[in-house]
Amino acid sequence: MLPHYPIGSLVTYNDEIHEVVSFKPSPDGNKYTLEIRAFLRNMSQEEWEDQIVYFRIEVNESDLQEFKYKKPKFSFADRVKLGDNKCVVKFIKFENYNYKYEVMSESYWGKVNGGWRAEEDYLSK
Repeated sequence: MLPHYPIGSLVTYNDEIHEVVSFKPSPDGNKYTLEIRAFLRNMSQEEWEDQIVYFRIEVNESDLQEFKYKKPKFSFADRVKLGDNKCVVKFIKFENYNYKYEVMSESYWGKVNGGWRAEEDYLSK
């Protein structure tokens, strides 16, 4: 069977936005390997304390839905600037048709009050 979602497209699964990185036909239905790009839910305290990294999962085609918006400009753990502050991307959430980034100042790494929430347009490399 031909893949319904091409490689590089975005899909949703389990309140998460993933990018399709590979496809494998199967007699039980097509399977896709996905990498996380953002979330559709709020961040948990554990996710703030730990760094989210890319992880891959394999999912059946029937469990996926197409995500018709663009890919986030930045990724988890990217180093970015917010004004004069050097930051690291800790969490990305798609909200109100925009990506919102939770970033932590590199100089306050590990401290609870060392972070900000910013829209994509306010961040740069």
